[in-house]
Amino acid sequence: MSKESHYLYALTFDASPRPVVFYVGHTNNPKRRETEHRASAKDLSNTEYKYQWCRQLEAVDVAWDFVVIGEIEDDEDAEYEWVLKFARDNHSKGITFIDDLPLTNMKAGDFLAEILDRTDIRTKQDIKQYRKEREQARKVNYEREQSDNFVDTERGEIFREYISELGEASRAKNQAEQTAAEARAQAYLKMINDPARQARIRAETEELMKREQE
Repeated sequence: MSKESHYLYALTFDASPRPVVFYVGHTNNPKRRETEHRASAKDLSNTEYKYQWCRQLEAVDVAWDFVVIGEIEDDEDAEYEWVLKFARDNHSKGITFIDDLPLTNMKAGDFLAEILDRTDIRTKQDIKQYRKEREQARKVNYEREQSDNFVDTERGEIFREYISELGEASRAKNQAEQTAAEARAQAYLKMINDPARQARIRAETEELMKREQE
């Protein structure tokens, strides 16, 4: 039985002098995946970054495209290798999207953003090795935490309460950071959807097109 083909694809939009990639993915059925992307972009309840950006482009009459790049291994790290290539290319050109990151695949603090500036991580083998080392480090830290043994029962209980309080404080901080990030995203959307800004972009685009036709 032949192995099912998988394809690397990108969501792009035209920007002189070259198209800009804002999302990279892979699929075993490009036609179906494009249909899914276009349907999700129209669903206002879907707030994934790539669909927010699709709607922002459409709001200023800029079309976005689904482009198949080529076959790829059915391997998440093989996809990540290409995500990093496109992200680093955009980063080198100062192209950013939501959260000031160079692809809508990324969110602040996630795995891809974590390794964006790691020049030693480029291939899928590098990514797999980094994952392995990171998981091993987490396991060691977990085992070290579990091995903590408070001999003094009274003092041990005090320390356990203190550790619990630290955990609650950390969770509260994370919630506050998430709320602040959501507020920034809403402010960004308000700025993007400002009618005056959209009109200015249309005027600038029309002027650019006129110059190119001269």
